[in-house]
Amino acid sequence: MPFFTLRGPDLTVPHPDLVCSDLTKDFDAFRAVDRVSFEVPQGSFFSILGPSGCGKTTLLRMIAGFHLPTSGDLRIKGKSMIGVPPNKRPVSMVFQHLALFPTMNIGDNVGFGLRQRGVAKSAINRRVEQVLERVGLPGVSQRRIDQISGGQKQLSPLHAVWFWSRMSCCWMSRWARWT
Repeated sequence: MPFFTLRGPDLTVPHPDLVCSDLTKDFDAFRAVDRVSFEVPQGSFFSILGPSGCGKTTLLRMIAGFHLPTSGDLRIKGKSMIGVPPNKRPVSMVFQHLALFPTMNIGDNVGFGLRQRGVAKSAINRRVEQVLERVGLPGVSQRRIDQISGGQKQLSPLHAVWFWSRMSCCWMSRWARWT
Protein backbone atom coordinates (compact mmCIF):
# COMPACT_ATOMS: atom_id res chain seq x y z
CA MET A 1 0.00 0.00 0.00
CA PRO A 2 1.37 3.45 -0.80
CA PHE A 3 2.53 5.71 2.01
CA PHE A 4 0.54 8.94 2.02
CA THR A 5 1.01 12.25 3.90
CA LEU A 6 -0.47 15.73 3.80
CA ARG A 7 1.88 18.66 4.08
CA GLY A 8 1.42 22.39 4.44
CA PRO A 9 2.36 25.30 6.66
CA ASP A 10 -1.08 26.38 7.94
CA LEU A 11 -2.35 24.02 10.64
CA THR A 12 -4.59 26.67 12.27
CA VAL A 13 -7.36 26.43 9.65
CA PRO A 14 -10.52 25.07 11.34
CA HIS A 15 -11.23 22.67 8.45
CA PRO A 16 -10.41 18.96 8.56
CA ASP A 17 -7.17 18.13 6.74
CA LEU A 18 -9.02 15.92 4.29
CA VAL A 19 -12.69 15.54 3.36
CA CYS A 20 -13.85 13.00 0.78
CA SER A 21 -17.52 13.43 -0.13
CA ASP A 22 -19.29 10.75 -2.17
CA LEU A 23 -16.14 10.03 -4.20
CA THR A 24 -16.77 7.64 -7.07
CA LYS A 25 -14.35 6.35 -9.70
CA ASP A 26 -15.41 4.32 -12.73
CA PHE A 27 -13.10 2.66 -15.25
CA ASP A 28 -15.42 2.06 -18.20
CA ALA A 29 -18.14 -0.26 -16.81
CA PHE A 30 -16.13 -1.17 -13.67
CA ARG A 31 -16.76 0.88 -10.50
CA ALA A 32 -13.53 0.92 -8.48
CA VAL A 33 -14.67 3.39 -5.77
CA ASP A 34 -18.35 3.73 -4.90
CA ARG A 35 -19.48 6.93 -3.09
CA VAL A 36 -16.77 6.95 -0.39
CA SER A 37 -17.14 9.68 2.26
CA PHE A 38 -14.94 10.40 5.28
CA GLU A 39 -13.13 13.21 7.11
CA VAL A 40 -9.62 13.26 8.54
CA PRO A 41 -9.35 15.67 11.50
CA GLN A 42 -6.54 18.19 11.49
CA GLY A 43 -3.15 16.68 12.35
CA SER A 44 -4.46 13.10 12.41
CA PHE A 45 -2.79 9.92 11.21
CA PHE A 46 -5.13 7.65 9.29
CA SER A 47 -5.15 4.32 7.47
CA ILE A 48 -7.27 3.00 4.65
CA LEU A 49 -7.86 -0.72 5.11
CA GLY A 50 -9.71 -3.28 3.05
CA PRO A 51 -9.40 -6.42 0.94
CA SER A 52 -7.67 -6.59 -2.42
CA GLY A 53 -9.70 -4.88 -5.11
CA CYS A 54 -11.84 -2.68 -2.84
CA GLY A 55 -10.46 0.64 -4.17
CA LYS A 56 -7.81 1.69 -1.60
CA THR A 57 -5.10 2.54 -4.13
CA THR A 58 -7.57 4.17 -6.52
CA LEU A 59 -8.80 6.35 -3.65
CA LEU A 60 -5.23 7.37 -2.77
CA ARG A 61 -4.48 8.10 -6.41
CA MET A 62 -7.55 10.40 -6.53
CA ILE A 63 -6.39 12.20 -3.38
CA ALA A 64 -2.92 12.65 -4.89
CA GLY A 65 -4.41 13.85 -8.20
CA PHE A 66 -3.33 10.96 -10.45
CA HIS A 67 -6.95 9.93 -11.10
CA LEU A 68 -9.89 12.30 -11.51
CA PRO A 69 -13.01 11.19 -9.63
CA THR A 70 -16.01 10.32 -11.78
CA SER A 71 -18.12 12.18 -9.22
CA GLY A 72 -17.93 13.59 -5.71
CA ASP A 73 -15.65 16.13 -4.06
CA LEU A 74 -12.24 16.01 -2.45
CA ARG A 75 -11.15 18.83 -0.13
CA ILE A 76 -7.74 19.34 1.44
CA LYS A 77 -7.66 21.97 4.22
CA GLY A 78 -11.02 23.26 3.02
CA LYS A 79 -10.11 23.71 -0.67
CA SER A 80 -11.54 21.49 -3.41
CA MET A 81 -8.83 19.60 -5.27
CA ILE A 82 -11.00 18.69 -8.26
CA GLY A 83 -9.04 19.80 -11.32
CA VAL A 84 -5.89 20.66 -9.31
CA PRO A 85 -2.89 18.83 -10.82
CA PRO A 86 -0.77 16.51 -8.63
CA ASN A 87 2.21 18.91 -8.51
CA LYS A 88 -0.03 21.69 -7.12
CA ARG A 89 -1.57 19.62 -4.28
CA PRO A 90 -0.21 19.60 -0.71
CA VAL A 91 0.14 15.80 -0.95
CA SER A 92 2.97 13.26 -1.11
CA MET A 93 2.63 9.67 -2.28
CA VAL A 94 5.10 6.79 -2.58
CA PHE A 95 4.07 4.24 -5.21
CA GLN A 96 4.01 0.47 -4.93
CA HIS A 97 6.91 -1.17 -6.75
CA LEU A 98 5.64 -3.59 -9.34
CA ALA A 99 7.12 -6.05 -11.78
CA LEU A 100 4.46 -5.72 -14.48
CA PHE A 101 4.80 -4.75 -18.13
CA PRO A 102 2.57 -1.65 -18.49
CA THR A 103 1.97 -2.31 -22.20
CA MET A 104 0.48 -5.77 -21.52
CA ASN A 105 -2.84 -6.70 -19.96
CA ILE A 106 -2.97 -8.88 -16.83
CA GLY A 107 -3.31 -12.15 -18.74
CA ASP A 108 -0.31 -11.34 -20.92
CA ASN A 109 1.75 -10.45 -17.83
CA VAL A 110 0.81 -13.67 -16.04
CA GLY A 111 1.46 -15.81 -19.13
CA PHE A 112 4.69 -14.08 -20.17
CA GLY A 113 7.03 -16.87 -19.03
CA LEU A 114 5.01 -19.52 -20.82
CA ARG A 115 5.10 -17.49 -24.07
CA GLN A 116 8.89 -17.20 -23.70
CA ARG A 117 9.05 -21.00 -23.44
CA GLY A 118 7.03 -21.46 -26.63
CA VAL A 119 3.83 -22.83 -25.08
CA ALA A 120 0.82 -22.70 -27.43
CA LYS A 121 -1.37 -19.61 -27.06
CA SER A 122 -4.52 -21.64 -26.33
CA ALA A 123 -2.73 -23.51 -23.52
CA ILE A 124 -1.39 -20.25 -22.07
CA ASN A 125 -4.86 -18.66 -22.10
CA ARG A 126 -6.40 -21.70 -20.40
CA ARG A 127 -3.68 -21.85 -17.72
CA VAL A 128 -3.81 -18.08 -17.08
CA GLU A 129 -7.58 -18.21 -16.54
CA GLN A 130 -7.21 -21.24 -14.25
CA VAL A 131 -4.58 -19.62 -12.03
CA LEU A 132 -6.46 -16.30 -11.83
CA GLU A 133 -9.63 -18.18 -10.86
CA ARG A 134 -7.74 -20.24 -8.27
CA VAL A 135 -6.34 -17.18 -6.49
CA GLY A 136 -9.64 -15.29 -6.47
CA LEU A 137 -9.14 -12.95 -9.44
CA PRO A 138 -11.45 -14.37 -12.11
CA GLY A 139 -12.23 -12.24 -15.13
CA VAL A 140 -9.31 -9.79 -14.87
CA SER A 141 -7.06 -11.24 -17.60
CA GLN A 142 -8.13 -8.68 -20.24
CA ARG A 143 -7.87 -5.65 -17.93
CA ARG A 144 -5.08 -3.13 -18.37
CA ILE A 145 -2.63 -2.67 -15.52
CA ASP A 146 -4.22 0.67 -14.56
CA GLN A 147 -7.65 -0.99 -14.27
CA ILE A 148 -6.85 -3.23 -11.30
CA SER A 149 -6.20 -2.44 -7.66
CA GLY A 150 -2.80 -2.15 -6.03
CA GLY A 151 -3.29 -5.44 -4.21
CA GLN A 152 -4.25 -7.17 -7.43
CA LYS A 153 -1.14 -5.70 -9.07
CA GLN A 154 0.98 -7.18 -6.30
CA LEU A 155 -0.57 -10.61 -6.88
CA SER A 156 -0.17 -10.58 -10.68
CA PRO A 157 3.67 -10.91 -10.77
CA LEU A 158 3.36 -13.70 -8.21
CA HIS A 159 0.97 -15.53 -10.54
CA ALA A 160 3.52 -15.19 -13.33
CA VAL A 161 6.22 -16.68 -11.10
CA TRP A 162 3.87 -19.52 -10.23
CA PHE A 163 4.26 -20.81 -13.80
CA TRP A 164 8.06 -20.72 -13.73
CA SER A 165 9.11 -22.95 -10.80
CA ARG A 166 7.81 -25.46 -8.30
CA MET A 167 9.57 -23.58 -5.50
CA SER A 168 7.56 -20.47 -6.37
CA CYS A 169 4.37 -22.52 -6.48
CA CYS A 170 4.94 -23.76 -2.93
CA TRP A 171 5.79 -20.26 -1.76
CA MET A 172 2.69 -18.81 -3.43
CA SER A 173 0.48 -21.42 -1.82
CA ARG A 174 1.86 -20.58 1.62
CA TRP A 175 1.59 -16.85 0.95
CA ALA A 176 -2.03 -17.18 -0.14
CA ARG A 177 -2.91 -18.80 3.21
CA TRP A 178 -1.45 -15.82 5.09
CA THR A 179 -3.72 -13.28 3.41
